[in-house]
Amino acid sequence: MEVDATSDDAHVKRLGEHLDRLEQAQLHDRRRIDWLEDELWAERGVNTELRHALVQVVDWGESVSEWKRGDRSVQAPQDLDWGKFRTLLESPRPRRPPPPSPE
Repeated sequence: MEVDATSDDAHVKRLGEHLDRLEQAQLHDRRRIDWLEDELWAERGVNTELRHALVQVVDWGESVSEWKRGDRSVQAPQDLDWGKFRTLLESPRPRRPPPPSPE
């Protein structure tokens, strides 16, 4: 009977270690999911900013086209702040690094 108890203890210990590894993997996966959700929201924010900028450019282009086709006695549409658009396109977005992989 003593041999069986030792064998059972070893088996329980291995199962406990395996469970610990699974819990660590689950924790890492949860961190990774949280990070990916943050990245998704950041990309959605960038997408919204770029869409807004594109709408401004298209509206401005339509105004210029109408002005060119129409009465030139009215004042031409004002130039856009192209630097603002350039900055929007070229600005690096702050990013959080992904969580480290389990070892």
